[in-house]
Amino acid sequence: LHAPFILGVASNEPAADAVYIWTYAEPDSFTQTGVSLTYEIARDSAFTNLLQPGNLTADSSRAYTASLQVTGLDPDTYYWYSFRSSDGATSQIGRTRTLPVNSTDIKLSVTSFSNIIGYFNSFARFAEIIDLNAIVHLGDWAYDNHNEDSDARIMDPNVAVACELEGRRKKDNMHMLDPD
Repeated sequence: LHAPFILGVASNEPAADAVYIWTYAEPDSFTQTGVSLTYEIARDSAFTNLLQPGNLTADSSRAYTASLQVTGLDPDTYYWYSFRSSDGATSQIGRTRTLPVNSTDIKLSVTSFSNIIGYFNSFARFAEIIDLNAIVHLGDWAYDNHNEDSDARIMDPNVAVACELEGRRKKDNMHMLDPD
């Protein structure tokens, strides 16, 4: 992933006509008050059919995250989105999907209690499901324990137990940067 978008992009709270899009924008300095961003959302992955570009700011009051609700979308439709910083850096492209109008047609996957020390590949498998409308995550997704005997994966010992805010952020970043 490219700076300042080191944690990628995400979408959430889909509705039949709207969805939220999110990113984290790493500032040049944490004394910086905000990072100016533009976003684009399109009907295709090549962004030839743009819907609504706009501007927003990732600022220190939200830990340099930016989120907005994109409205006026069609039901049961895939959309692609990305963010760009004022210096020209571009985020990865995210894909999202609005819900169908008929709520009996919704297909969900459920996950809970993910731990990066173990096998952390369920999200990659969810991404392979073509007709999935949303993933519902129940419970925690990061733990502060470290299992020395685990053969699943080795975790950075500097962030194995996160007691302070900076350690928590590093641990969350490890989860967000995991390729699966």
